Amino acid sequence: RRPRAERRAHARAVLAELGASDLAERSVAALSGGQQQRVALARALAAGPTLLLLDEPLAALDVTHRRSVRQLLAERLPALPCPSVVVTHDRRDLQALGAEVVVLDGGRVVQTGTVEALQASPATPFVAELVG
Repeated sequence: RRPRAERRAHARAVLAELGASDLAERSVAALSGGQQQRVALARALAAGPTLLLLDEPLAALDVTHRRSVRQLLAERLPALPCPSVVVTHDRRDLQALGAEVVVLDGGRVVQTGTVEALQASPATPFVAELVG
């Protein structure tokens, strides 16, 4: 456990990376949905998790923030010292993150692989629709 001042400085740095420095002192009730999502993402990244699960982390963001946060995740997630799982229904997220994709349909794994492999040979119509 790091000293409180160090933890706060790290959290503020992550907020800054997400373009959300100005939100640090605002109450949750004073934040929009997209602002809440960026603050929650900053908290998750700053916490130093042993496993990171992000469920639709870009869903509430406007187009501008979605693009920048997607790029940040593409850079940061591979560098984390822990496994990360990102749940998304957006093909652009899959392409930007460039990671192994596990496609679930009806709660069952229907195909795994890279976006390119899934595009080249989708196992089901659902996979074909997801990856374009």
